This record gives sequence, structure tokens and C-alpha cells, in this order.
Amino acid sequence: MGDAARRGELSSIVISRRRYYPREFAELDRDVVIAVSLALKSVSPEVALVFWKRPHGALGGEAPSTLLRDVTVANRLQRVVELAQAWAAQSVVAAKLTVGGRRTPAGER
Repeated sequence: MGDAARRGELSSIVISRRRYYPREFAELDRDVVIAVSLALKSVSPEVALVFWKRPHGALGGEAPSTLLRDVTVANRLQRVVELAQAWAAQSVVAAKLTVGGRRTPAGER
């Protein structure tokens, strides 16, 4: 996983110079994990971790990893990737609107 993280294909969190990955990465198909991780590439590793761990209404109240464990339905990966892309886009916009931990009025920098 370390090589994939260094290539930017996977997100990881570094604590005390040690790299940690969500447990789900070891439980899912590598190509599935990379596809979703690449969709989240524009967000911080912490935001990506939240995406992987929390249930989403757009996924029927399931966490992405739960839905992706059984990929017998071909469109499940596509649904999760599309949600990841939307999540990332929304997170980037929210980060731009936040300065010093506070929301700023529209247009203020």
C-alpha cells in the first residue's frame, strides 16, 4: 500500500512518521479502493477517511466499504465513485469558504 500512497493512488494518515490506512483498504479489492481514492484525491486524508467511514444517504444509508464488499452489482462502484467526487468537490468549496476555523461571508478572503 505504501507505493500506491506515494503515487497518490491511496490516502493515508501519517502519525509520528508512520503511515496508517483505513482497515477497509485491506478488506476490499485494490482496484476498487484506488478508484474511490482517486475520486477523493483533492481532499485531505482526514476528509477522505470520514468519507470511507460514515454512512451516506446516497448509498442507502451504508458506508462505502460496506456497499463495496459485495461488488456483484456492477454499478455499485460507479455510485460510490460518483459520490466520492461530489463529496470531494463539496469539501474543497467548504474549505475555501472557511478561514481560520470560521465561515466567512461570500466573497471574503
